[in-house]
Amino acid sequence: MRISVFTVFFLLSGLFVQGQVVNRIDPPHWFTGMMYDELQLLLVGEDLVDVEVAVNYPGVSVAKFNELSNNPNYAILYLKLEKTVEPGEIDIRITGKKKAKIKYELKRHSRYTPKGLSPADFIYLIMPDRFANGDAGNDVVADFHQNTIDRNDGFQRHGGDLQGITKHLDYLDELGVTSLWLNPVYENNQDHESYHGYAITDFYNVDARLGGNDAYRALVDAAHRKDMKVIKDVVYNHMGSRNYLAENPPAPDWIHGKGPGHADSEDYLKTSYRATTLFDPHSSYIDRDKFANGWFDKHMPDLNQENPDVEQYLIQQTIWWVAEFNIDALRVDTYAYPDQVFMRIWRDRLEEEFPSLFVFAETWVHGASVQSWFVGETELNKEFNNHLESVTDFQLYYAFNKTANEDFGWTEGVSSIYYVLAKDYLYPNPNSLVTFLDNHDLARYYGVVGEDFRKFKMGVGLLATLRGIPQWLYGTEILMSETKDHGAIREDMPGGWADDSVSVFTEAGRDSLQNEAFNYTKTLFNWRKRTKVVTEGRLLHFVPEDGVYVFFRDTEDEAVMVVVNASKAEKKLNNARFNEVLHEYPKAKEVTTQEEYSTLDEWTLQPYEIRILELSK
Repeated sequence: MRISVFTVFFLLSGLFVQGQVVNRIDPPHWFTGMMYDELQLLLVGEDLVDVEVAVNYPGVSVAKFNELSNNPNYAILYLKLEKTVEPGEIDIRITGKKKAKIKYELKRHSRYTPKGLSPADFIYLIMPDRFANGDAGNDVVADFHQNTIDRNDGFQRHGGDLQGITKHLDYLDELGVTSLWLNPVYENNQDHESYHGYAITDFYNVDARLGGNDAYRALVDAAHRKDMKVIKDVVYNHMGSRNYLAENPPAPDWIHGKGPGHADSEDYLKTSYRATTLFDPHSSYIDRDKFANGWFDKHMPDLNQENPDVEQYLIQQTIWWVAEFNIDALRVDTYAYPDQVFMRIWRDRLEEEFPSLFVFAETWVHGASVQSWFVGETELNKEFNNHLESVTDFQLYYAFNKTANEDFGWTEGVSSIYYVLAKDYLYPNPNSLVTFLDNHDLARYYGVVGEDFRKFKMGVGLLATLRGIPQWLYGTEILMSETKDHGAIREDMPGGWADDSVSVFTEAGRDSLQNEAFNYTKTLFNWRKRTKVVTEGRLLHFVPEDGVYVFFRDTEDEAVMVVVNASKAEKKLNNARFNEVLHEYPKAKEVTTQEEYSTLDEWTLQPYEIRILELSK
């Protein structure tokens, strides 16, 4: 097989090329000691046809070389790596009309063991552009399509970065945070709305306006020193229209549809967003195809994971990030939209390389039967076990909102929580579901409940005590309340910018109600992470009556009782109904107020009051 390459002198990440060259190699380097012995190198250049390729390095050989004759700007080299291969620089020789030698680095893998996630964790979600600006020097970076800052426009860049987050890790630690989830930090060199991270233009680089790879490494290392885990947000369904792989795809079938991947292109098929078409026994082929292969939006070309080269490329870049930066867990964006066979293969490869890595997926769907179809082996998808351990629990999220805003009824109000939990039999492990009051795509919880502080406390208390792994959106603890649109709800943290007049990162910078909210959150989640009866114990609940919902978290010798009056009226509660637990525990102490109670008494509950009680004998 022969290839011809253009002549250039080039230096990239320590790769020296003389004579014939390639402009870029993905991944930029690789690691020894990996379980999978095949490495795909995507070579990017010009006129990559009619050459011979050879490798001179102990333990490394050419497995195959794929010409992409329809696009001579690319070629794909597959190398076989023996288990005994040592770190060093591989000599890759390209011979065609001219000769070239590429040096490709193999690094020693750190063998960091991802810490994973468990119900004992408290996940804090940050959109980096909106949290804090730690380095004003990266606000404007040359050659980016969107290079302005406008904090008055929710859809423009605001200048937050990774260094800003690193500077405020003590704030998160005080709040009780154990795990840090950032919206994608990949480069998003897009023309519009390049702040949010979900339109990736480079799968191997952190956005320079966030500080680049070095700032990300510094943040991860600093978080780990505080025993804080790091969750990476990853995207496989689509990429940004300005990604070089979109503007000039290696092959036509790397992307679904006819559209050229440029921003503002109207020549594309948009997805229906109907995940039910994946398993609906009555769905038509055209509906399934539109959901799975349609574009998420016009600036997000849809990747074709059925192409084996695309499959390998996406799997490898995931492995690279985990190995390069010591990631503990992954959150998968738009999980239902990529090819589901690919997602299972992807998960199996990650399991092979990093057995302790935890993965949870966004499944923004309606109904527990729909949501549960995506989680591992369930009664509903025995023939398709995707080996996924968790999803975002939108069903409980809907129920939290109904509890706060609906009057009590057979299925309305707080009864909705009861019915969501009653369907937990659908999941292999409901305790692993990620629960939340709001996130970066949703209206702020405090705004949803009409800025009613009683309802705020009720929601926070439920999140802290029900089953699952709780996730928190930055700023909820200081009562951010926007509900209008994505730009509005992704608010800036006051004090994160040098010219802010107040800083909510300090007690003095928060008003009295913000401090009450912060302290309530801080108290509950610090208590929760050290209280195994909540994170490991059984959940036992009683059918709600007259707007009052009671449940317990208990083990053989410990118990916590949670009482919620999710109604606008005062209620009397006779505890005799709960004697199957309370007969062993005549005393109780409220966690946040330290007030003591006798469980033998009749209790008076104020409207929207929640009591979280440690029981004692």
